[in-house]
Amino acid sequence: MILIDTLANPASIVEQNLWKGMAQKASTYGPQSLAPELLKDMLTGQTRMNKPGDTKVLTAIVGQASVAGDVAGARVLADQPDSVPTLKTIRVPTLILEGLEDTVYPPEFSMKMMQNIPNAMLVIFPGAAHAAVYEKANEVNTAIISWAGAVR
Repeated sequence: MILIDTLANPASIVEQNLWKGMAQKASTYGPQSLAPELLKDMLTGQTRMNKPGDTKVLTAIVGQASVAGDVAGARVLADQPDSVPTLKTIRVPTLILEGLEDTVYPPEFSMKMMQNIPNAMLVIFPGAAHAAVYEKANEVNTAIISWAGAVR
């Protein structure tokens, strides 16, 4: 199993309201209205400044979402249950991938998951935020292939 830029903790009251606000914003102004808020967390400032093409691509991806998809996704995140107790029951090889500059789910959450999942491996990518698989695609691919070969 591969867990990417995620967490097992329940959504806090602040997060619940943040996601509900995002759902309302998508409903009122459309999916493209979410891009400025999402991109500041998805990409590092360095990527946003030095690779405007990456920002443009992710902005387009956010804009292509449906309102129903944005609302449903935001509701799922707002209602996220506490999955921490479940982590110790995982019995499959698990790789956790995380951007060092992720402000949505900072690396401390990934470290907690790794500590609670038997034999889990954590790879943290410097220079990446919440969209680590996008910002550090080559490094992420290398980590996945290396891990998959090792757990075979």
